[in-house]
Amino acid sequence: MISIDKLKKLHIFLSLFLLLWANNGIFSYINLHIPSFIKFLVFGICIIIETIIDKNNFKKLINRTLPLIIMFLIVIITYIIYKNTYLMIIYKALIYIFIIYSQYLYYINEDNKTKMIIINILLIDYLFLSINTLINLIDNPYLSRMLSTADAEYVFNVGSFSFIYSTILFIIYFINNIVENKNRLFSIIFVIFLMYLLFMGNFTISYLILLCSIIVYIILKLHNKKKFISITLIIILILISFNYIIPKILNYVYNNLNFSYEVRMRVKEMSKLWSGDNIDGTDIDSRLYKYKSSLNSFADNIFFGTFDFNKIGEHSSWLDLLGMFGLTSILFFFFQHNIFKEIYNNISTRYRPVLLTIIFVYFLQGLINTVLFFNTFLYMFFVIPLLFDIKSAEIVNE
Repeated sequence: MISIDKLKKLHIFLSLFLLLWANNGIFSYINLHIPSFIKFLVFGICIIIETIIDKNNFKKLINRTLPLIIMFLIVIITYIIYKNTYLMIIYKALIYIFIIYSQYLYYINEDNKTKMIIINILLIDYLFLSINTLINLIDNPYLSRMLSTADAEYVFNVGSFSFIYSTILFIIYFINNIVENKNRLFSIIFVIFLMYLLFMGNFTISYLILLCSIIVYIILKLHNKKKFISITLIIILILISFNYIIPKILNYVYNNLNFSYEVRMRVKEMSKLWSGDNIDGTDIDSRLYKYKSSLNSFADNIFFGTFDFNKIGEHSSWLDLLGMFGLTSILFFFFQHNIFKEIYNNISTRYRPVLLTIIFVYFLQGLINTVLFFNTFLYMFFVIPLLFDIKSAEIVNE
């Protein structure tokens, strides 16, 4: 009979296998050589170990993920009937988020030492992946964008679209560390490094999301009502004056700063948008058309959606889900709401403003772009929540 202590150690090893698979950093070197059924077998063993350690773990997992399970069954049935590629993406995403949340649910009740072992290994892997991605982007500035295409060649230990956007989550997290005076020097260096990585990624929308998230963070961090009202009014006035100020700033960036051609063209398009000029044929025009396609599909069948892959825009996770499944997709949104509510209630009030900012980034990104990726789920539903949980426990022990 294996002792509980040995089972827990085995679980750490197997769980790290799953979590490193999600991050696809060091794991990318062996990823292609491990069959999918082995990966899911490892996950199954993890669930069995968790149930042996505490019989309530499995019951708790099923109860918490019931909306997700129902959504998964709907997607599978729909896929059997319609067999389109978008449904395959969705059911994989639902499996991935189930795997990540199951690990969060288990480790949230473990001691801080165990949590730190897991988190430190994942952060080292994230740093290794970040450095290697930056080195490769310096050689080829369009590499992350190229890796985002369906027919992209597999590249070891280099982050693509979802990884580049994830840097915003960690930038906000480490900005908060700077404000809180936690490892300030390291946090400043890491924020600068991540901002440079984000800049090199050549995803223009990511710069706007970062700017919005910093504004939201500042507002949420203001506890004083007078300061809150004053800053909010200032931000509103700035937003009102955007039609005059922003085009000038964007034109300056386009004409004077040494950005890549791709970024400069996106800046020029945004300048036209703010100025009210014609944007026909631009990337922004194409993006808006795709959003409208998903919204129109939702409007045509509010309750059940279109189920037709060709009628959605494929450029906004949240709008695409609404267009494809109608109000049925609320099951997925309800599940995410419950997770974030659970995470929010588990951490110290001191860290709630930055958590809300990170949640804002996640939902904004899902509105503007696609966000249903394994590594995004890893950061949103495991790494960042456990980081806040560890820090909250340190406050209690002070």
